[in-house]
Order: sequence, then C-alpha cells, then structure tokens
Amino acid sequence: MDSYVGNTTDIHAISTQVYRWFTFYERTMLPQRITNQLDILADDIQITAPSGTIKGKPQYQQFIKVYEGWKNAHHVRAITIAKDGKADVEIQFQSVQPNNTSSEVVMTYHIGTARKGQTDLPLLEDIAIRPVGQDELLEFKDTYATNRAKALMHYWLFNIEQSNGSPLVLRELLAPTFELQLSKDKCITNVTDFNHWIKTATTQVIESNHYPENVTVNVLDNANWELNAEFVWRGKDRSGAELKAHTMHKWHIVDDINHSFAKIKKMEVSYKIPFSPLKTEKQ
Repeated sequence: MDSYVGNTTDIHAISTQVYRWFTFYERTMLPQRITNQLDILADDIQITAPSGTIKGKPQYQQFIKVYEGWKNAHHVRAITIAKDGKADVEIQFQSVQPNNTSSEVVMTYHIGTARKGQTDLPLLEDIAIRPVGQDELLEFKDTYATNRAKALMHYWLFNIEQSNGSPLVLRELLAPTFELQLSKDKCITNVTDFNHWIKTATTQVIESNHYPENVTVNVLDNANWELNAEFVWRGKDRSGAELKAHTMHKWHIVDDINHSFAKIKKMEVSYKIPFSPLKTEKQ
C-alpha cells in the first residue's frame, strides 16, 4: 500500500505561514518586516498566551515592541495540520534578552487559519501559545535560515501543485538571475523558458502532491544558503492515471530580510525515481 496519500496543498500553504510567523521574531523588526508580518494575519487576529490575550492588528503592533532587541530562535519539532485548516506546532524556543537574560522553553502553538481563496495563502486567525517545559539555555543556535528557507520551499510547492499555478507568482520566488537545472538535458535561465515550463507542467496533471523528506539547510553566509531535500511526489495525469516520482533537490537561496520570501538563485534536480505509473507499487 502506498504510504504517501492525501492532498498536500493545504499542508504547504499553512506550513508556509507558520514558518513565516517564526522568522519574523528572529531578525530586527524593521518597518517593512512588520508590514510583511501583518500581511499573514487576519484583521481580527487573536493571540492567547500565559501573559494575556491580544486582539486585532493594532494591539499586536504594540505587543511586538516587547521583543525589540531580543535574539530568538524557534526550533520546530513538529507541525501537524488538520483538514479544517488548523495546525498544532511544537517548538523549542530559545531567547536572549537585551539584558542578557536567557531562556529555553518548549512551547506548543494551536493555530487556526482563514482562507480567502484556493490560490491564496491562509491568514493566521487564532493562535494559542502554551509553554510545556523550561530549561537553562546552554547554547543558542540560530534558526532563521532554516525557517526562512522552509517557508520558501513550502510556498514554492504550494504554487507548483496548483493546476492554475501562476508563473508570475513563482517567478517572484526566483533571484533576478537564476538557473534551474531540472534534469541533465533541461536547464532554464530566462523568463520565457520558465513561463513555458510552468504552463506545461501545470496543465499535464490534474493532481500534484509533494512530500518533503530529509530537508537540511546549510548557511554559506548571512544572505546565502543551501537547501537540500528529497521530494516524494504523487499525482494524476489528465486521463486520471496515478503517477509517482522521487526527486533530489539542491537549492542555492539568496535572502533579503525585507522581502516577503527569500529567493532561489539556483536549483539542481536529480531523480531517484522518474515520473512513472504508480500502479507498479500496488501490485
């Protein structure tokens, strides 16, 4: 029996916003970054924590001033996403305050989301935060690059999986100059070829689901990272035939903290299992 079942588009959509939520607190809260953070929240956002309840964006904007000057890291241990658009997240939160007070806390987040349309990312509508354990901070480990790269990865997959995926949206996730080595014989380095590839790829299938595995992020410098991942893929072509593939991805990512997302400068794709009928696994 195939263990990779179920639609993954909502998983990528919600995961994108969860990782974006955490990365905001992991770098200086510049005006544009605050604007980007507000964009992922519903107008009537409600955040419940042991310190109290925050309602609405104006109150949230006042609240985040508490974290100015903090050094924070969010080590995501698990994200579980339900069909009703809710997510349960467990993290190991590390913080160093301006007065050098430090802490390490295991926390859970129960997150509710609101969706405007199938092609839109959901907005975070309700967040309940609960600490479940605390320990002394022995070593602070920065998580910004990992969480930022994973937000980019999930948003890329969210758009790729839509049959009406927009080349324009995906193009915005690429650096000004880019190289997509999609196979030994196919390398895309210009917008025209990229648009053609996206339109062709999204019209060849009626269902597309990606299951990322073994995702790692290596920091080359502050603005350049390398993401390595395996994508197990399940889908259906226009005739309804079930298909499979298993690809290996290496991405060179460049980052500007003021942009909504980091960007892909180079993508190298190789195949463990090429696109082929799924039925051979079920026999």
